[in-house]
Amino acid sequence: FAYPDAHRYRLGANYEQIPVNRPINPVYNHERDGYMSVNGNGGDAPNYFPNSFDAIEAD
Repeated sequence: FAYPDAHRYRLGANYEQIPVNRPINPVYNHERDGYMSVNGNGGDAPNYFPNSFDAIEAD
């Protein structure tokens, strides 16, 4: 067995939902249209940041 299989055997199928294994912050990697993507992919929004479609913010 590979190591992830050992995880599932010891902790159950939902081991990623255990609070110590869950990420604290959401992931914003700005990657879109990847392999087998099934979600909305950000809709019609541009896939680059910063972009000219957003309002300019003062520093």
